[in-house]
Amino acid sequence: MWRITPDRRGDIVMMVSSASGDRRPRRIDSPRFPGDLVQVSALAVNIGANRGWTLRYCSTGVLGAPILVTGTLLVPTAPWRHGRRPIIVYSGWVYGLGAIHGPSVLLGAGGLFDIEPISSALARGWAVAISDGERPGINAGSHPYLAGRSAGYTVLDMARAAVQTPDSGLSVRAPVGLWGYSEGGRAVAWAAELQSEYCPDVPVKVVVAGGVPADLTACIEAIDGGPYSGLGLAALIGLSTAHPDTPIQHLLSPAGQTAIRQAEEASLLHILTRFRNPLRRFTILRDPWNDPAWAAVLLAEENGHHQPRVPVYLYHGTHDEVVPIRVAQQLYADYRVRGSEVTWLDIPGANHAQGAEWGARAAVDHLAAHLEPLSDRTRRRRVRNPPPRPDHGSSPAQS
Repeated sequence: MWRITPDRRGDIVMMVSSASGDRRPRRIDSPRFPGDLVQVSALAVNIGANRGWTLRYCSTGVLGAPILVTGTLLVPTAPWRHGRRPIIVYSGWVYGLGAIHGPSVLLGAGGLFDIEPISSALARGWAVAISDGERPGINAGSHPYLAGRSAGYTVLDMARAAVQTPDSGLSVRAPVGLWGYSEGGRAVAWAAELQSEYCPDVPVKVVVAGGVPADLTACIEAIDGGPYSGLGLAALIGLSTAHPDTPIQHLLSPAGQTAIRQAEEASLLHILTRFRNPLRRFTILRDPWNDPAWAAVLLAEENGHHQPRVPVYLYHGTHDEVVPIRVAQQLYADYRVRGSEVTWLDIPGANHAQGAEWGARAAVDHLAAHLEPLSDRTRRRRVRNPPPRPDHGSSPAQS
């Protein structure tokens, strides 16, 4: 087990305990930059033949201040023989607003946290890094659900921390791919927009984002009053955590104040089943997202206002009932207008959950096209018999 401990002079010493009991201290600088690794511990992994670590690293929070973040790194035990092993920073579904709903907690406990896409990336021989983002237990308050900048920063700094992990065999020059779906797709889209300014040192080669809720106002309006109404309440909690200077109490009815207290550390499943009413049942306004202060927050949280300088691949279910396809189509158009290299893929007939499942194979193929040598991709196509997949259509303009 690795751990970081301070010595007498306040420096940080990384201690390694090997199977033989040998302890070899390694001195590293005190962490002070985004992406600096702070603590590493071994993690038992029940996903194929892979090694795992739980990481704690430095990043940047929603207010621009330094924060500590946790995450998980998984690396296949089989050697990689084609240059530097690629690294996927994966960001998936959000399971709740409390500390116990973080990906690392669920994965370490054997929870079903996006196992299929993670497994498919590991099966290619790629390392997979998963950030927990800002979380209570590490950072005060609820998870800042849907806060874009914080999510993008923590994704990018996870790539930096992964290559510092002792015995992982990962190179600082390894090609990095970012992959996410739903809020995770939003996180990696924000990372794509921030990368050239925030961390040009990280060799991001491609960003793959599915089901992206790029326009939160449009998404909240679309789900309000339906079976996913609770996500609007979760958004209100998460964004009020992310933007504490934006008043919220003046919007809430007494029922809303009670609901906030009950939901601020709950799972999303609990929120969806417990709070099915339209958002106006919890506020004094019929359309609280049009309150001037909150309209400004939602506008600032939109994806598409910055140019990604890495290739972006967007995919979306044509029957998505949570994130209307027009939202992602607009993101595609915004990136095109800003001069980004962006590819679009329809997933015909897929709702929000099906879009994640049906689009995963094509997502992996697109990642491989940017991360693996051409000769290796050709060899893999020859030896595998791919499962059938739906006809995906072409461009958003033709949807």
